[in-house]
Amino acid sequence: MGSNPTPTTNLDVLGRTEMKHRKGFVSNSSSSSFLIVGVDDEFIHQLADADGLNFFWEGDEWTGNQNVLGHGFCKGKVVDFYGYDYPCYAGMDIEDGLREGKTLDDLRAEFQKKVKDAFEIDIPISKIDLYYGECGNG
Repeated sequence: MGSNPTPTTNLDVLGRTEMKHRKGFVSNSSSSSFLIVGVDDEFIHQLADADGLNFFWEGDEWTGNQNVLGHGFCKGKVVDFYGYDYPCYAGMDIEDGLREGKTLDDLRAEFQKKVKDAFEIDIPISKIDLYYGECGNG
C-alpha cells in the first residue's frame, strides 16, 4: 500500500520531461476498480442470503434482483458483492476509512462487527482480508 503506480513520462517539444501521476483507480468503461476488506467464496452465499439477495446465473451474468447494478457489482443492504460473471468477494469499500487514517486491522474489525451486528454471522478475523481488482462483465 502507500506506493503509487509507476508514472508515465511524456517528452514535450523542448525535450523536457513531464511526469503524469495517476491517483486512485484507473478503469475502462466495461469494468470498475475496487479496494475492499471482506471475504471470498467461503462466505458469499451465506452473506447474500442474509442480505436478502438471491444470486443466480442468467446468460453470462450473475443476477437475481433489482440490486444488481451490472459490471459485476451488487450493492447489498449491509455488504457489497464484487466479481465478473458471478460474485467472488463480499465486503465493504475502504477508501474513506484509509483517508481517515484507519489501519487495515481497524477496517477488518469494522467489517467483522458490521456483519455480526447485522446478521449474527461470526466471521473469524483471519478470514477477512484485503481484496482489490476490477469487477465487470467482460
